[in-house]
Amino acid sequence: VKVTNAAIASSVGTVSYSGHQIAEGAVAHLAPPSEDAPSIASITLDGLIGMRHVAMLKIDVEGADLIALSSADASFAAHRVDHSVVEFGPPSRWTAVTGQSAADGVRVMGLIREHGYHVRVVRSLAWDAARKMISDPTIQKATRFGVEYMELVNEAHDEQLVRAMVTCNCESYLWFVRTNLTRDDIMRDENVTVSSRSAPALRQNSMKIAAKRRSDMLRLMKARRVWMRRRASEREDVPRKHGSSGIARKSKSRRTTSRKVTKR
Repeated sequence: VKVTNAAIASSVGTVSYSGHQIAEGAVAHLAPPSEDAPSIASITLDGLIGMRHVAMLKIDVEGADLIALSSADASFAAHRVDHSVVEFGPPSRWTAVTGQSAADGVRVMGLIREHGYHVRVVRSLAWDAARKMISDPTIQKATRFGVEYMELVNEAHDEQLVRAMVTCNCESYLWFVRTNLTRDDIMRDENVTVSSRSAPALRQNSMKIAAKRRSDMLRLMKARRVWMRRRASEREDVPRKHGSSGIARKSKSRRTTSRKVTKR
C-alpha cells in the first residue's frame, strides 16, 4: 500500500485545511488560506490515477467531493474507473467548504453519466427523503451484492435527489458504475456487475449458471453413488470367500475327530 501525503484538489499546487484536530483528522476539510490554517500539497485524481486501471474508487472528502470528482474527469472519460462510491453532499457542506451549490452537484452527476456511467444512490441518510422526492414510478429499488440502491437515469432524477438532500440537510452515497464492463473485467473482480445488460438478460444468465451447477452436482452425486455401491460390493465379496472356506475346514476337522472316536 502506498500512501500519498497530499490533498485532492482541482489543480496541482497548495491548499489550506482545517478541522484536523478533531477525531484524529477524520473530518479535516479544505479551508480558505489564512495564517492559522496549515497547508499541504494538492494533486488531482487524474494525476494520481495516470494510465492505471482502478476497480474501485472510494471518495469521502468532507464536502470537497465535487472537486474530487471533477479532478477525475479524464479518468472517467477514458473509462479507467470501473466503480466509484462517493459520500455526496449535503449541498450546505459544498457551500461551506468549496463555495459550490446544489446546481453544481447536479451538473457533476450529469457529466459522469455522459462519460458512460450508471448513477446509483445507495441506501444512506438521504434515502427516505429521496424515495419521497423522486416522483418517477419506474424508479424502483434494487439490491446487488447486499447493497440496496436506486438508479437515477436523467437530470430530473438528479435534481430531485439533490433537492431531497437540501430538505433533510444530509448526504447521500452515490455509486457510479461503468456501463461497458467486459467479461475480462468480471474475471478480474468477481464482485463487478455487468451493468450494461438488461435485468431480464441478467436473470437469464443467472438461471443458466444455476442450471449448469445443478447438473454438474447431480452428475457428481450419481458417480459417487456408483462408486460407493462398487466399494460396498467388493467389501462383501471378500469376507464371504474367506468365511466359507473357514467353515468348510472346521467341518472337515470335526468329521475327522468323530471318526477317530468311533474307531476307538
